[in-house]
Amino acid sequence: MKVLLIHSKPISLAAAGSDSDRNNLSAGGVGAYLTTLAQRLREQGHGVASVRFAPPDHQYDTPCGESEHAFPGASRYLGRSQARRLMAVVQSENPDVIHSHSLRYMMPARFLPMLCRARPVVYSLHDVTPLCFWHTRLRSDGTLCDQAVGLKCLRSGCYRLGGNVRLTGDLLRVLTTRRALAHYRGLPLIVVPSAFIRDQLVINGFDRSRIEVVPLFSRFAGASQAVDASNSSRILCVSRLTRSKGVMSLLEAMTHIENETWQLEVVGDGPLRGEAAEFTERHGLADRVRFTGALGRNALAERYREAGMLVMPSLAPESFGLAGVEAMGFGLPVVAYDAGGVRQWLQNGVNGVLVERGHTRRLAEQIKRLLHDDALRRRMGAEAHRVVHSEFTVEHHVERVVRYYERCVEGWGVRS
Repeated sequence: MKVLLIHSKPISLAAAGSDSDRNNLSAGGVGAYLTTLAQRLREQGHGVASVRFAPPDHQYDTPCGESEHAFPGASRYLGRSQARRLMAVVQSENPDVIHSHSLRYMMPARFLPMLCRARPVVYSLHDVTPLCFWHTRLRSDGTLCDQAVGLKCLRSGCYRLGGNVRLTGDLLRVLTTRRALAHYRGLPLIVVPSAFIRDQLVINGFDRSRIEVVPLFSRFAGASQAVDASNSSRILCVSRLTRSKGVMSLLEAMTHIENETWQLEVVGDGPLRGEAAEFTERHGLADRVRFTGALGRNALAERYREAGMLVMPSLAPESFGLAGVEAMGFGLPVVAYDAGGVRQWLQNGVNGVLVERGHTRRLAEQIKRLLHDDALRRRMGAEAHRVVHSEFTVEHHVERVVRYYERCVEGWGVRS
């Protein structure tokens, strides 16, 4: 089978060498996912080519071993000539299936019906970006949203034009959302990482029978055995430092864990880094909280190996929460706010703890509980390690994705 990936991320389509090469991949998020997917497909004997949308001034990496076709992104650059060029690529590559990935702002949704007529199309939606003007599924008052996106978001005052992007582009985005979602609804198959994303699509009028949940996998090989965190008081948080990711909520929770031996390391960067550092100074936590910024793959793996638990304080519902699965692959229990896709992999009281969203004192209580109870932390960590290495592996993921490729090809042939 030959697969044409359509995406907007930097990836290399070169076949991977050793396992350590995979662990050292520098791409993050969707880019890392696509790199691994392309590698595994090629290892199984499938052909892989790609179309990459990116800003017009972006410098493209030269792929090794497979073809990549560069397109300028953003809908204002994509007219009839680009549509003809895209179809020419499809004809020349002649794929059995097209797999497109979260292209809301790079490839216009009006291109999707054209692609569906040409070849079977599988669409992976990795986050809630098309379903919320804020990109979070949070209302402006911080509560979780359970309404369909649309003009009523403006009429209710939940969203204001220019609140997330520049005013002119935002107006176009708002006005075209309804039509764009109609194009997405017409897709034969949408793959999402969690039941949470599936349910958000259903709220927005999508046919549940056309949505398949395929959980993500850890980007790390992990550890052959769970890390012995029985005596570790090191707490790890891997997150962007933004309001919606809850870093300030975590720091507030740590002020309630007094007279305890603990060290918190926050891996990641973002606009709240200065405010977060100032908070730790003001509350006497500067010698206990370390902000390391974003780390490379090997350095992050070391942090997972050295920690006793991972805390995910995200106030916005996570589409999946990959950092949690990564930590569990090393045998760490996870304490997380109960919002979004974390329930796809976190079983409360089994491999971690779910805390009512935004309740900082309750978050502090559960962190303190795991700090005190070595046996509980070890037991949860062992179960976390087991579930990741039995259910959230790249092999399971790619097997299911290929199965859906085959299903789409069969269905497309019947329609044709």
